Amino acid sequence: SAAVVSGLRPGDRIALTTFNHAVTARLALTGAFEAVSAVLDRLSPAGETAILDGVHVALMTSQAAPGRSLVILFTDGRDTMSWLQADEVVESAKRSNAVFYAVATGGARQWSVLRDLADTTGGRAVEIEIGADLHGQFERILQEFRSRYVLTYTPRGVSESGFHRLAVRVRRGGLSVKARPGYVAGGDDRP
Repeated sequence: SAAVVSGLRPGDRIALTTFNHAVTARLALTGAFEAVSAVLDRLSPAGETAILDGVHVALMTSQAAPGRSLVILFTDGRDTMSWLQADEVVESAKRSNAVFYAVATGGARQWSVLRDLADTTGGRAVEIEIGADLHGQFERILQEFRSRYVLTYTPRGVSESGFHRLAVRVRRGGLSVKARPGYVAGGDDRP
């Protein structure tokens, strides 16, 4: 649990959603990091795995927060129990304001759904060996997320609904850009 909360700063807020055969929203957005640590310390893995349902709940929870949110999934297995299908959760990710990161070990490594979710939101799927430095991975994810820029623009000459591809490039060499591949327009959706 220390790996998860040690990099958080005053003013940050964290929510905790867990999943096995059921998805449980354990803690709503809070600045009480010690409460998150206490819940994590009491958890023990058991049962089936409803990863996709859990990711969907986390994405929806993040909608309550203003600005860009970070959703991090830690898993060592693949989904065995979700009601939702992968394409439905990826579609939810396209419409969310969250950046999704997955930290995958064991059987979850090389699971393409995690890469799809990360790519859709401008995040990253991290594959690690069991017993690897989880604290270091979490710190890198926070550093990446905190070093993001927010670019805004007003599109012209495009449909007011549907998915629109978007490419972000920089002219300066030696730099890389990680961004969402586009946005969903229409209704109350955010670009």
